[in-house]
Amino acid sequence: MIQGSGLFAAVWLISGLWQPLALGAALFAFSALAIKEYFCFQLKILMLTPIALAGFWFCLVFGQEHISIAFSMSGAILLAVTAFSKWRMPLHFDIGDKTRYQV
Repeated sequence: MIQGSGLFAAVWLISGLWQPLALGAALFAFSALAIKEYFCFQLKILMLTPIALAGFWFCLVFGQEHISIAFSMSGAILLAVTAFSKWRMPLHFDIGDKTRYQV
């Protein structure tokens, strides 16, 4: 589902149709990844990421640029927390089934 929404976002953006829909699909993919990482890191604040990104998208689509800036900044901070937590994690915890990566 995450890959599908990311692929949809890329195809929709390339096709040049209504671009806010492509942005919404990309933000959905980021929200889904943040929820997935919540289960890994158990940081309850990551559950706010979908709300922040959805608020950004709705405010952007409906012309509330000033409010969308606040939502985008909070979403960016939450995604940065996710990235920092992922960066600190040892690689061998993230790979999963290591037999698929051995040559």
